Amino acid sequence: MDINKSLKKLQDSDRYDKGYRYFKQGRIKNPIIDGNTIIAEVVGSDIYRVKIFLDKDDLNCTCPDSVEYCKHIIA
Repeated sequence: MDINKSLKKLQDSDRYDKGYRYFKQGRIKNPIIDGNTIIAEVVGSDIYRVKIFLDKDDLNCTCPDSVEYCKHIIA
């Protein structure tokens, strides 16, 4: 998975802007990098758990947004 290439697709999106703001505001908590897997909690209206597998095209977030790249994944 090429994260930068994937995120470039979203640069026109409001979701990208919100995710980037979450990152800049320090809303990412307890990040863990284990090999090609990133796990973190992202504080939004609730605390959401994010899991990104860099070696696969697999992204998971516990938020109710049904899109692949929610703002928590982007953060």
